Amino acid sequence: MRDFTDNIYARWRSREVATTVLQEDRESVPPEKLLQSIWQQQRLLRDQLKTLDGQTVRILHPGFGIHSAGPDFRGAIVQIGGGPARTGDIEIDLHSSGWRYHGHDRNPAFNNVVLHVVWETEKAADEKIPVLALSGRLDSSLADLEVALGREPNLALPEPQQGRCCSPLRDLPPEQMQKLLQEAAEVRRRLKADYFLARARQAGWEQSLWEGLFRALGYKQNVWPMHCLAESRGHWQSQRATPFDLQSRMLGISGLLPDQLTRTQTAADGCLRQLWDQWWRERDEFVDHLVPRGAWRFHGLRPANHPQRRLALASHWLSEGNLLARIEAWFTTEAPDSALVDSLTKVLLVKDDDFWSWHLTLRSAKMPTTLGRGGPAGP
Repeated sequence: MRDFTDNIYARWRSREVATTVLQEDRESVPPEKLLQSIWQQQRLLRDQLKTLDGQTVRILHPGFGIHSAGPDFRGAIVQIGGGPARTGDIEIDLHSSGWRYHGHDRNPAFNNVVLHVVWETEKAADEKIPVLALSGRLDSSLADLEVALGREPNLALPEPQQGRCCSPLRDLPPEQMQKLLQEAAEVRRRLKADYFLARARQAGWEQSLWEGLFRALGYKQNVWPMHCLAESRGHWQSQRATPFDLQSRMLGISGLLPDQLTRTQTAADGCLRQLWDQWWRERDEFVDHLVPRGAWRFHGLRPANHPQRRLALASHWLSEGNLLARIEAWFTTEAPDSALVDSLTKVLLVKDDDFWSWHLTLRSAKMPTTLGRGGPAGP
């Protein structure tokens, strides 16, 4: 656990969390709300998940938490054993007996539950619904996760409670408000660092960083399909692979390769044909790592942030082979705060791409002027 004694915001936050930490044996049974937060953030040993009957569990999307009656998460996508990916609801209980004790077996609102997530291993209450026990499958101790997630709401606050922090904060002098925000940002930074550390213990620093980069490329809409793609990086990335090689694999594995030509955009159709020519030859090799297209969210997405374009950027990062070294060097470079963003942008820049320097997606028309090089805006 991190030492936050020099941070007033952190000390307040720790006091709020400590009341629950001291009340229970954290290696025993966690509060159900903490278990929900752990699930939403997927603070799990994701490659070690199995149902009570021994089938592997692959979480393609944990779902969206809801603040109403019914299952805890909706719109999750899970793959059980060798079966197809299934979309449905997730119910979380401390014990599998909670399924019948809470009357879920008689409530039609729970008919679409595809996975019953519990803390302790027991006999399945309903043999038709797979049960996943999380005890022994967390990426950190319960005490550390309580500190990291205990005050992070896993569900949206009810409307009457939203914005209530404004009243006590609005009268703070500007310099105190600035200090508070900086302290809060520092706590968030350290907690994120702890997450990377927990993942690095499992898979190594390089893999942990690539997963973080892919999650960032997903923005809030597509964090989890990007994360799933990065988790299987060791299977589809190869030495001496060109950006085009990696684009065909990532777009194919992700389900983001359109299956129809535009018939109106010559350049886009030509690129799509080439991608499919390569992907058809390799598809069977990567079939176990496919991400269903239904895992992606496109509503409200700006064209420049489309996941096709984000993966094209990642293909250049991966093929260049020295991105992580450049990032490490950036961390050791002394620069004024005002120059940090610009200097990091230069680190993330990639070479011009014959197609993506001119197109926003695989179906878009060619832009009249080049879209520029990599960084946050694109490759």
